[in-house]
Amino acid sequence: NLMIIPFGDGSNGKSTIFTTISKALGDYSTTTPAETFLGDAKSSAGGAREDILRLRGSRFVYVGEPDENKELKENLVKTITGGEKLSARGLYSRHTVEFSPTWTVVMP
Repeated sequence: NLMIIPFGDGSNGKSTIFTTISKALGDYSTTTPAETFLGDAKSSAGGAREDILRLRGSRFVYVGEPDENKELKENLVKTITGGEKLSARGLYSRHTVEFSPTWTVVMP
C-alpha cells in the first residue's frame, strides 16, 4: 500500500540506493518503464497490459526515471496503493488475469 517517489537534486544517491535494494531482492524485484504508471489513463483501457501482468508476484518494483512534465495514471496508482485487485492480460491472450498487488513501487 505504498508508492515511494523520492525527490531532490541529482547526484544524491536516490537511484543508487534503490538499485542496490532491487539487486539484493533478486527474483522478488522487478523493473518496469515509467510509461507503466505515466500518461493518459484511458489510453490502455480494455487493452492488453502485459507491463502490469509482469509485476504479478513481485515485492519491489523499480520504475525507470520518468520524463519531466508527465502525469501519473492516478486511477492505477490508487488501485495499486489501495490494495484493490488488478485485471490484466497478455498481448496475445484472450484471458484476463485478476490479482492483488503485492509490491512497493519506487519511482525516482
